[in-house]
Amino acid sequence: MNLIVKRLKTLNNALPGLILGIILIGAVEELAIVWFVPDKIQFTVGLWIGVGLAIYMSIHMAFAIRSATDFRTEKQAKATAILHAILRYAVVAVILFLTAYFKIGYVLASLLGVMNLKFSAYLQPTLNKFVEKRR
Repeated sequence: MNLIVKRLKTLNNALPGLILGIILIGAVEELAIVWFVPDKIQFTVGLWIGVGLAIYMSIHMAFAIRSATDFRTEKQAKATAILHAILRYAVVAVILFLTAYFKIGYVLASLLGVMNLKFSAYLQPTLNKFVEKRR
């Protein structure tokens, strides 16, 4: 586990806390909402597909920021950042489309899981304090 955290920190120091927040918020959403949906398995699968996408997006964003800062000119960095953003959103759109098309899980639950990236970013200062105390 420490190896994973160290590798994530090489991309971005805040990344382990961000991913921890995404997972914790997903668990809270699961426990709070699963009782109110008609198909609990569809909800659960959809939610965790979204959580997985949020984790992918956070790691990919950290990688994209690092690669964009490696360029000498602003034009190259901007083009790289735009390309990575388009790629990231295309992957999310394809996965959400496949989730809906094959009825793997609830797409709205997947979107809720993807939004955990935002929720976790807002909780980042609090989560960083928690992660630092555990070290």
